[in-house]
This record gives sequence, structure tokens and C-alpha cells, in this order.
Amino acid sequence: MSIRKRGEYFKISNLLSFTNEKGNQDVYFLFHVYAGIQNGEYKLFNALQINTKLLAHQKVGFINYYYPKTHTFDKQKAEQQNNFLVDLAQNFNVPTAEVAYYFTETTEEIQKIKVSILFLAITG
Repeated sequence: MSIRKRGEYFKISNLLSFTNEKGNQDVYFLFHVYAGIQNGEYKLFNALQINTKLLAHQKVGFINYYYPKTHTFDKQKAEQQNNFLVDLAQNFNVPTAEVAYYFTETTEEIQKIKVSILFLAITG
């Protein structure tokens, strides 16, 4: 779809679609990758790793929170969420694993950091 210069990288936006039996395009994925030079060669880089560097980070218990730097982090709610995660794991008798939790104030902001979005398109 497009290639844009972003700092030391090139952001490559891609769209994956299929033509259905009626001849219409169904969009299934919209995703981004980054290209850049590493050790003198062009390489592809995971968008999430690059975009995560632009976010604030807090770790509370088993949860790593990533969010816009303009957001006021509520540690009490984060502790409640971590307690829920621990209780849930105990109730199902499974080990509690670390979780990466990304959030933003708006859908537009999450679109900026996304890796891929699955569009569940139901066509008639």
C-alpha cells in the first residue's frame, strides 16, 4: 500500500485481501513491517519492537503495561488487574505467565502502534 520514511527505518504498509465468489475484495489483514539497514544489509524489522520504544512502560506483577507517554498510569487499577490474573491462573491450576498489555486512549492511537489487525469481514 505504501512506504514511508520513519527515522532510520522505512515503514511498509501492506494489505492482504482475497476476491470472493461474487468478485468483491474481502480485506483480511492490514499490517506494517519496517525495513532498515543492519550490518550493511537491508533487513525487515518487527513493527511492534520499534513502536514499543515510543511508549511509556510500567511493570506491575506479571503484567507489562505499554501506553502513551501522555497517559496518567493508575497503579491501583494495575494491581487489581494483576491480582485478577493471578487468581484466574490459580482457579485453572495453571502457572501465571507474564503478559504484555498495550493500551491507548483512542482507536487512532492504537492504530499507530499496531502490528496487524485481523478484519473479520462477513460478506453476504
